[in-house]
Order: sequence, then structure tokens, then C-alpha cells
Amino acid sequence: MISMLETVIKEQPSRDVIFIHAARSSKFHAMKDRVQEIVQQHKNVTSYTVYDIAEAGVQCDKVGYIDYDWLATILPTNDAVYYFCGPQGFMRATYQNLKEYNVAATDIHFEVFGPAADITA
Repeated sequence: MISMLETVIKEQPSRDVIFIHAARSSKFHAMKDRVQEIVQQHKNVTSYTVYDIAEAGVQCDKVGYIDYDWLATILPTNDAVYYFCGPQGFMRATYQNLKEYNVAATDIHFEVFGPAADITA
């Protein structure tokens, strides 16, 4: 996802981007500094962090899981293109949340970490 973000800011520098990173905790948050650097340099890029576990002294935008109610408060529209990747359970939940948000199936793009699986069921 970072390489996609890097490509967008290079090739479409004025495109609005919302980048959400979900992880178990800050100990598992990959590329955090690079994403923050991009956000600081590109006013059209917004970043959110979701950690499963609350940690003393560690700030994030949401503790727990990405759910429909939270997504509906941060996403400006369902008329956008959505990309996500991760383990199967995360992917299934994210797909269902986007469908509930009435995102067109043609605007949902994903890659599952691990063996190929159908998350659309």
C-alpha cells in the first residue's frame, strides 16, 4: 500500500487520498514515519491509524477494529476507488463495510495476505 501511495503522490499530486493503517499495536505499525512524512508534505493526503490494542502513551485514531460506523464518519463519499490488503478476516470485514457504505463493486480492489480466498461471500 505504501508503494501505491508513493505512486499516487508522484503521478497524481493533487488527488485526495485517505490512507488507513490498521495493526495490532504500534509495535506492528509498518512505515509509520514515512506515511506521516507524506501527510506533512501533501495536504491532500490524510492518514488514520487503528490499533487493536490500546497502549499507554500511544495515540491512534481508533482502538479496536475498522467498522462501518467509524468509516462512515471519516469517508467523504462512497463515490471513490478503494484499495485494501491484509489477512482474510480483515479483508472480509472491510469488503462488507464498503458494500454497506454502497461502494460500487467496480470501485473495490483488494489483495489478500496468504492463500487466495474469496472474501466477497
